[in-house]
This record gives sequence, C-alpha cells and structure tokens, in this order.
Amino acid sequence: MSQLITSWVNDPRALLIGGDRSAPASQGKIFCEIPDRCDLLARCGGCVLTQRNASCQFGKKTFEKGPSQRSAKFIEWIRSRQAESDALQARRPVNKQTASRMIVKINGWYYLPYPHMSIEISGPKDAPMDRAWLPEDALTAELLDTICRYRPKSLIGDEITHYQKTHVPRFIHDLQTFYPDLFDLLSEDQKARTAGLSRVGRHADIATLAPGKVVIDDITWDWDGTSLTTLTPLTRLIEGEWEVKLTPVPGSKVKITSDEQVCSTTILLE
Repeated sequence: MSQLITSWVNDPRALLIGGDRSAPASQGKIFCEIPDRCDLLARCGGCVLTQRNASCQFGKKTFEKGPSQRSAKFIEWIRSRQAESDALQARRPVNKQTASRMIVKINGWYYLPYPHMSIEISGPKDAPMDRAWLPEDALTAELLDTICRYRPKSLIGDEITHYQKTHVPRFIHDLQTFYPDLFDLLSEDQKARTAGLSRVGRHADIATLAPGKVVIDDITWDWDGTSLTTLTPLTRLIEGEWEVKLTPVPGSKVKITSDEQVCSTTILLE
C-alpha cells in the first residue's frame, strides 16, 4: 500500500509577478510503496519524483487543485495544506535537491536518468530503452554495450553529439565509481573512456561526501561525515581563533573540489 511521504503547496501569489487572482492554488503529493526499503530515501532523503518529469517504479506523484484567490476559502486552504506538508516533512524529511542525477539501484531496479538513453527521457524512438527504469537482471553486458555505442539522431536527422561526448562518458564514470560490478561488464575500449575524467566542479549532497576538506565560499572546512569544522579569527583586537562547527542539512549542495571527496555513497546533484 502506498504511503504519502511528502507534499508541497503551490501558492499562485508567489509564482506570478503582479498575481493572477483567477489562478488556482495546488498541492503536490508523492506516494511511495516502499518508503522503508528505498535506498535513495534512506541514504539522503532523496526521491526521484521530486524531479519535474521523472517517473518511479515504486511511487507516483499527484496534484490536487485548490481554490483561487477569488475564493473566500483560499487562505484557509493554503494554511491547512501547508500545515499538512510541514507535518509530513517533520516526520520524514524529503529533500527536493537530492533527486538522483545518476544511475541508482532501488529495490532490485536500476534508474538511469541520462538524456537520450531512453524514450522516457528525451530519447528518440530507437533509444536503447523505453523507460528509464529496468530490473537489475535486464542491465546485461549486451544492453550496456548498446547504450554506450548508441548515436541518437535529432528530428532533422543530425546526430546528437552531446550524448557520446558527455552523457556516455559520465555514465561509464558513474558505473566505475558506484557500480563496479556493472563497469566490469563493459568492453575495454568503453572502460578506457573514463581516462582523465574528473568530478571536480560538479555538485553533490554534502552529507554524502567522503570525509576530508571541503571548500565553501572560499573557506576551507573539515568534513568528518557528520559535521563541518573550521577556525576563524576572533576579533581585530584579540589574537586567536575560535572553532566553528556546523551540521549541514542533508541535501545541501556543495561543489566538488577533489575526486577524493567522491565515494560509493555520494549523491551527485547534477
């Protein structure tokens, strides 16, 4: 049975400059069949359905239309739905920033959110997969080879070169780091495409990085897997430093400055 795991309110007053008093409010809801067995939700409070057009093998997203500002019930509706959303978030935090942007395995299924790899995610009709989801035993060496060699075409027949230049090397690199058993299924020429690739400059959920140095706004912090610590001068008049310690909220975005920060549990946010 599906459980409601998170919801949010779309208030038309905040969406439109000047406001459209006839625009209705709405509430988005995400239901999950396996909230206690979802690896992504357990690791970082992430959910693939928080992405705009994503699908999930084990969940669904719905929207309830509410009243417009012209209705006398508008304010009451907004407040009650927001209270419901806040209560859900307090019981089981779901972070909208941690929807997976890389291959992830959930309850025996793989999710591949890479552009053009499936018809579901901007792929042509001859894409290697119909959907971005497939059971783990379906991701064979043959399918992996097809994915890596595929050359998608645009509507006018030109090759979409970004797929082979960017998306496939990134996919192979993700396999190498997070799913080495799948990486081992690749041919040697495909494995070689990761040479020289780096994740420096990409963004990740800070709570999923390996312990080490983290740079935030030009300040270097020590990350121990739970808390951030740094030293800062006291004042101009008193010599010395004080220690600042912060516990970041899971899902907080940080730029990767070293490949050593990336480990098997890291969640990339782009």
